[in-house]
Amino acid sequence: MDDQYIDQESLHDPILLLSNITPQKPTIRSYNPVETRKYFQEAKIVGHQPKLGGLNFIACIDETLFIAEDDKIFCYNLLGSNFRSRTTIKLDGEAHFIRAVTMNDNEKALIVVGEYGLTNMYVKSNGTFKPLKFNSDEESTWSTCFSKQLGLLITGSNAFTLKCTPIAQNSSDRPFILSGHEHNVPCIDISSCGQYVASCSIDCNLKLWHLPTKKCISTWSQPVEVGHEEWMWSVKWIHSKYIFNMTDDSCSTLSPSSMNKILGSRRSYCFTIEEEEGEDSDKEMFPKGELIVAASRYHLFLIDGTTMTTLHGIYMDPCNTMIPPVFKIFSRLCLVEVIPELSLVLVASQSDVKVVLLRIVRNVAGSYRLVPEKYLPERQDTDLMSYDPINSFCYEKINQDDSISLPKFRIYILTYQGAVHSYVISGRRREGTRIQYLDVSEVIL
Repeated sequence: MDDQYIDQESLHDPILLLSNITPQKPTIRSYNPVETRKYFQEAKIVGHQPKLGGLNFIACIDETLFIAEDDKIFCYNLLGSNFRSRTTIKLDGEAHFIRAVTMNDNEKALIVVGEYGLTNMYVKSNGTFKPLKFNSDEESTWSTCFSKQLGLLITGSNAFTLKCTPIAQNSSDRPFILSGHEHNVPCIDISSCGQYVASCSIDCNLKLWHLPTKKCISTWSQPVEVGHEEWMWSVKWIHSKYIFNMTDDSCSTLSPSSMNKILGSRRSYCFTIEEEEGEDSDKEMFPKGELIVAASRYHLFLIDGTTMTTLHGIYMDPCNTMIPPVFKIFSRLCLVEVIPELSLVLVASQSDVKVVLLRIVRNVAGSYRLVPEKYLPERQDTDLMSYDPINSFCYEKINQDDSISLPKFRIYILTYQGAVHSYVISGRRREGTRIQYLDVSEVIL
C-alpha cells in the first residue's frame, strides 16, 4: 500500500477504493475469472411465447418483472419461488422494446416503445406505476433511453431519427429531432453524465450526439479489419473509472475448447485496431473518460468515447450448424447490457442459446481488451427439437442500500419458449488481493 497513490475521489468511490489505482500510477494486480455456483431450474411462464422480431421484451424494477407480448405488458411480483401476476398493461400498439430507467434518486420508470410511434412511460410512485403517453404519428419506434440530468425521453425510430421529449409537466421546452442516420435506429444509450447519446443504425454507423447543442459531434464507422460493413444493433456506455488493470496481455483464462464453445469455432476471433479520429469537431465538446460498447451482427467493439477510435474488437459468430432456419435471420448481436460496477458486458444473439459474459480490462500499458469469461445458462447442447434461443435479458441491482458490500445484481434471461432463467452476479475480493471478480449463482424461480 505504501507505494500506491490513492486520490481523494477513490476514498468515496467504492469501485476506485476497491482497486486503489489511478491512471497516473496503475497497480499491478492478478486476474481472477468468473466463478459459478449452479442451483438451476428454468421457470416456464404459462401462456408466454415471445414474438420473433422484437429487440427486448423483459425488464425489472424493484423485483417486479415485466414481460411484453404483442400489445400487453405482463407484470409479475417475484416472491420466493413463484411468479405472481399482479396486473396486465394494455398498450395502444405492439411493443418492440421495453426498458427500465432511473429518473432520479427516488423514482424509476418502465419505458415501452413499439408500433405506430408507441412511446409510453410508466413511472413508479407509491408502489404503483403511473402511465405517461407520448405517442406520435412518426414511424415505429425501436429504441429508447432517458437522461435524468436533462429530463429528456429519447427514442429511435424507423424515420431514421432520434426524438427527444422533455417530460417535466411544467416544461415549456418542445420536443426536438436529431437527424443524420440513413436507416433505422435499433439502439440508443445515454452517457453517465446525461449529456451525450450514442445511436447505432442499420446504416452500419454509430453516431455521437451532444444533447445541449442538439448536434452530432462524431460518426464512427466500422474498421476495415471487419472486411465488410455490418448492420449495427447495440450500443452501451461505461465510464473508464470502472475498468480494472491486468498484469498479462494474454489474460483469457479459458481453454481453446471453452473459448470455441463460447465464441464459436473460429480461433482468430480477436483483433486490435488503431484508427483515425472521427469527424472534425470541437474536442472540448466530447465526453471525458467514457467508453462505448457497440455490436454489429457478428462483432463486438470497444470504442473510446472521446476520440471515437476503436480500442478492441471480438468476432462472435457462433457458427452453430444446429440453428433452425426460422432463427438464422436473427443471428445478430442485438442483446447487450453493461454492468459498470463489475466492468461486465453481457451479450447474446437472438439465434443462440447462451449469453456471453465478458470483462473490460486494461493492461499496464494502458490498452483495453474485452475478455470472455463465461456463458449462461450453462446447459448441455440441445437438438433441433428442443432448441430454445435467447429472446431478451435484463438486470437489476439488488443491494441498493448496502454501502459496505460489493455490488450484487440479478439478471433475467427470457427464451423464445417462454422460459426464464435467473442468476445472481456479485463482486467479491479474494483474501490478500484487491482485485474484484465475479461470483455467479443461478437461482430457482
